[in-house]
Amino acid sequence: MISPVSVPQARLQSGTLLSSDPFAGRRYGPRFWVAYVANFLTCIATNTLIRYADFVRELGGSAWELGWIVGIGTVGSLAVRFILGEATDRHGAQKVWVGSLLLFALACFAHLGINDPTGFPIYFWRLVFCSAIAGIFGASTTFISQGAGPARMAELIGMLGTSGFLGVIVGTQLGDQIVVGWRQTRLIFVAGGALALMAAVFALAATAGTATVRSSRRISSWRVLRRFSHYSLIVLGIGMGMGLGLPPVFLPALAHSLGIERVGIFFAVYAPVAVIARVATRGLFGRYDLRYLAVGSMLLLGVAHFSLLFVQSEWSLGLPALIFGVAHAVIYPTVVALGTTRFPERCRGLGTSLMMAASDLGMVVGAPLASSLLAFGSWVGWAPYPTMLVTVSVILCLTATFFGLTGPKPRCRVRRRQLSEVQPIDGAVCPAAQARAMPQPAASLAPEKSTPTPPAGKLRKERPASKPVVAK
Repeated sequence: MISPVSVPQARLQSGTLLSSDPFAGRRYGPRFWVAYVANFLTCIATNTLIRYADFVRELGGSAWELGWIVGIGTVGSLAVRFILGEATDRHGAQKVWVGSLLLFALACFAHLGINDPTGFPIYFWRLVFCSAIAGIFGASTTFISQGAGPARMAELIGMLGTSGFLGVIVGTQLGDQIVVGWRQTRLIFVAGGALALMAAVFALAATAGTATVRSSRRISSWRVLRRFSHYSLIVLGIGMGMGLGLPPVFLPALAHSLGIERVGIFFAVYAPVAVIARVATRGLFGRYDLRYLAVGSMLLLGVAHFSLLFVQSEWSLGLPALIFGVAHAVIYPTVVALGTTRFPERCRGLGTSLMMAASDLGMVVGAPLASSLLAFGSWVGWAPYPTMLVTVSVILCLTATFFGLTGPKPRCRVRRRQLSEVQPIDGAVCPAAQARAMPQPAASLAPEKSTPTPPAGKLRKERPASKPVVAK
């Protein structure tokens, strides 16, 4: 007869993000949804402060001061990303995540006392503000990625990212109401700080009791980056940052050149489509090679930029927004997962910071490039915005081709790949999956009584059965 295989009941370790019952309908446990709420509140806060330009204008500043303030803050956050990534690996995602949220709230409240658009305080607190945002999203992504393989990490980041799109919808509306409806520009910092404090409570609850994967000795960050990073992934991250960061910057000016007064229809389509696409495509990361998804979504991002050439009216902004939303839904979790999971678990914070720094660098490089293309088009007598859109689209397509030819294979352990059907994050394995992965003993498929057939010509004499030993 066939003997049954007994498998011990799987238990979920502390800090898990998935449901403890592998056969339940839920794929995500309470920790994931608490982290989801924390990220949602954070994104509401950051998008409420998208009216920062109104604050600088209220202080008497111009576009020149605004550009320097935002630029110094962006470059500063880019410089501290690796410090924050190393701190996440050494001290855990909880301390960096909660601490960055508290620092974000402090920077918001400090802006209430600023009255000069050119003084040191506004530059300093903008730098603190941007650095806190880098720490928040870097630590939250590291917390989600701990123990996950590339496919599972991409799915988790994608689902967590839907809270960001919802935060864009709510935060922009809240900022418009405060600045335009109530005429209280400084109130955006009060709202942002209060939301950050609420998010800190949820982030603390999500990370409570989680174990931190730490190295037994301190490792040089430069050595880790040289060992586990890959040049093609950095190029891909730069292209992603350029492709996703340019539309919010140049779209209002493009619309103004076409005689379109409002661009709200673009973002009204962009965010919901991205949320729906994230939910609909979450199963693709486990079924297809992430390199193919990265190449395809980067090409789609190039098509999205090219489709802006056909915008002629306010309602025609809906088609590019649709393409941008689908591309954004796939490319961000794919690229971050490909880059981060090349690093060992104890260095995931540094890997996450590297990919986010590459994305920031794409924006730092892309904004001056777009401005230069506009100026070059005007100088040679070409249409400025079509020149810029076509060039950026070609750059993104070349980036996709370059990565398709040089991209490394995702790092994935064989055992984790076999047992990752339900729980690749914390090591808890579905009993059915573990039973399939365990080698079946050969004796279980054989009859209960089987006597080997002796070879011809060599008959062995059967020994008499031994008598049972009786205790005296």
